[in-house]
Amino acid sequence: MSCEFPFFNDGGANLIIYEAKAECGCTRPEYPKAPVAPGKKGVIKVTYNPLGRPGGFTKVVTVKSNGNPSKIRLKIRGTVSPKSN
Repeated sequence: MSCEFPFFNDGGANLIIYEAKAECGCTRPEYPKAPVAPGKKGVIKVTYNPLGRPGGFTKVVTVKSNGNPSKIRLKIRGTVSPKSN
């Protein structure tokens, strides 16, 4: 399961994302590696692997950039239902 976090660079300089780091290995963030120009959009995609993890979950990804603020936390929440036979 995945969630996308769109963003818009409303600053006057390129937005550079240095790092997007998940709390654990079951969550994988993907982010633009190239600078995002002023007036342009980007997306941070967070994918959670629910295999063998039924029940509720909350996962956090910390994103570091040259923006203001320089560090933000993205949160995803959900409930994984066991597979029916």
